[in-house]
Amino acid sequence: MLLSTATLVTAITGYSSRAYASGPCLGVGATYHCSGSAAVNTTGQIINHVDAEVIADPGFGLNTTDSIAISITGDGALSYTDVNYSPLSAAGKSLSVISSGTLGSVTVKTNGALSGNLFTQNDGGGALSVTANGNVTATGNYAIYARNSGTDLTVTTGPGTTAIGGLHGLASRNYGSGALTVIANGNVTGTGNYGIYAVNKAAGSALTVTTGAGTTVTGGYRGMFLTNYGPGALSVTTNGNVTGDTYSGILAQHRGGGMIDITVGPASTVTSNSLSPGRFAITTRSGATDLTVAGTLNGSPYGGAVQFDSKGEFNDRLELRPTATINGTVLAGPGTDTLAFGGAGAGTFDLEKIDTSTKMGQFQEFEKFEVDSGEWSFTGDTTAPFTVTGGTVKGTGTFGDLTVNGGTVAPGNSIGTMTVGNFTLGGGAVFEVEVNAAGQSDKVIVNGTVNLTGATLRVLAENGNYATSTNYTIIDNDGSDAVAGTFAAITSSLAFLTPTVVYNGGTGNDVVLTLERNETTFSYVANTYNQRAVAGALAQFPNENALFLAVLNQTEAGARQAFDALSGEIHATVAGTLADDSRYVREAILGRLMQASHSGEALSAGGPQVASLDSGAYALGFDGKSLVAPEPAPLAFWTRAYGAWGAFNGDGNAATADRDLGGFISGMDANIGRSWRAGLATGASFSSVDVDARTSSADVALHNKP
Repeated sequence: MLLSTATLVTAITGYSSRAYASGPCLGVGATYHCSGSAAVNTTGQIINHVDAEVIADPGFGLNTTDSIAISITGDGALSYTDVNYSPLSAAGKSLSVISSGTLGSVTVKTNGALSGNLFTQNDGGGALSVTANGNVTATGNYAIYARNSGTDLTVTTGPGTTAIGGLHGLASRNYGSGALTVIANGNVTGTGNYGIYAVNKAAGSALTVTTGAGTTVTGGYRGMFLTNYGPGALSVTTNGNVTGDTYSGILAQHRGGGMIDITVGPASTVTSNSLSPGRFAITTRSGATDLTVAGTLNGSPYGGAVQFDSKGEFNDRLELRPTATINGTVLAGPGTDTLAFGGAGAGTFDLEKIDTSTKMGQFQEFEKFEVDSGEWSFTGDTTAPFTVTGGTVKGTGTFGDLTVNGGTVAPGNSIGTMTVGNFTLGGGAVFEVEVNAAGQSDKVIVNGTVNLTGATLRVLAENGNYATSTNYTIIDNDGSDAVAGTFAAITSSLAFLTPTVVYNGGTGNDVVLTLERNETTFSYVANTYNQRAVAGALAQFPNENALFLAVLNQTEAGARQAFDALSGEIHATVAGTLADDSRYVREAILGRLMQASHSGEALSAGGPQVASLDSGAYALGFDGKSLVAPEPAPLAFWTRAYGAWGAFNGDGNAATADRDLGGFISGMDANIGRSWRAGLATGASFSSVDVDARTSSADVALHNKP
């Protein structure tokens, strides 16, 4: 056999302890270690062995003009492992691993940069796994190719990597019995065709494709081409951007007739840049689709954003999340299709975008409309019926019929009006109504029938000075039928006004809410002595008094806060603080009296309050000093500064107070007899008192006169 530029490393099946061949990849038994740098290794390596295990040692690299840098073949479990960032470069394939026989499996882990195709194929009965943690660049065909006839096929690219192929960026075909999984944590580009190409044949089960945050998948034709012939679901989750330059961003088709699940994450954008008609950001075929969009779909200007299967009668579902942006038309298809609103947070939607007959609206051929979660504010008009199973429906929109089996209906975005055909509130529904002191409230105008059986009415009152009784029309029933059913429960945020409802008010079949003063006293909701004192005083005020009305419309917590605010607690706190702080003046004067008999300088280091033993210290009997007290000075002038800060802890009734203090006191005194001394003092102090829990503060300036 003639070997031109490649070194053939042949292993004899069976046990052997010696190394084979003389190239950079030397084997002992089935284990091969590759060493030497790319500057030295310029000849491709061919390794054939049962259960061949090839390991790239530190510093290994191979750069060749041969068609393959490293080729690994044989029966059994074949593997190539590089954890040392070993680069491979060849004219065709940088790495080729092919396992044959009934027991075959392939495991590839790369970290170094590969220039040339990463080619893997398992014809055995095991799994095929490829993990590329380094960049892969190939000018022809595929950057990464994986074909499996065994069980599971998994292809993963590492974070921060790129896989660029002249045709496809990443191509995978599973002819085995297991699942096909593609995880792109790096950027993938197929210059001529598809960014990601994944086909799961009939024997396979599920096909799953996931892209990482911040990644891009780009195809010159389509960003992703995905087909599942197996019985399992076809699932796609995009957390980065997917772009098809001349066709769709994503084509997902289920030839087995199973479910197609696609989720576009909040930071993801799927785009079709095609300038031809009939191109969409996302296209699905041959299976019912559940599409959830939290990110952005940029449809082709001559096509649209989404096209579900246009021939089969599949029950497709599109769920919009509050962060979703849809640019382009959405075509649902012949089946019974649902436009749903879900997710967490607050979103908005214009009902004018729903097309019910003209084929001119953005969302076409949907038959069912539902709100499942989130807080959604609707504007515009539609004749489409809506069903609410969870979340909150707000806004000023006009619906066909509105049936609420769960969740909340809250007309307006503050106080506002919603219009519906038939209005049905089931046992799990909440009708939330805002009211104000001016007599305005949320309202639903009903042009059909009203059924309230088992629902809950929740009344939220805005701040204001409410009268002791106010009426609000909350359901304006323009139909002729009487209201069916009543609210099972009525709740209110107000402590002292009770909501009551009549169902034949207004023109005879309107629902009217009345807020009336209840028997709850102000003192009943008070918790502390100070709060009860204020509550008792307010109860004596006339009903039309502004302070009385201000408390009347409060919740229990709001009423207690109002009692605290009206208590004047800061005044008592300041008085107590000043009494405590007066000790600084007393201590200054009494301290001077203790020093008055000393003959040295007033308040100097020689005074009896200072613990020093210098030459002027008053320490009788120390170091030979006289035990006879010195004569006092006949006249002395003195001054003393003081400052402090601290807190007085609350006791459950009064709140914690913070205090800062600064000041001084000066004086003079003289001897007027052998045992008598007279003097005078003056000074000033400045205090700041804060009671944060009561939103109160005080600044005090005191001047002490002689």
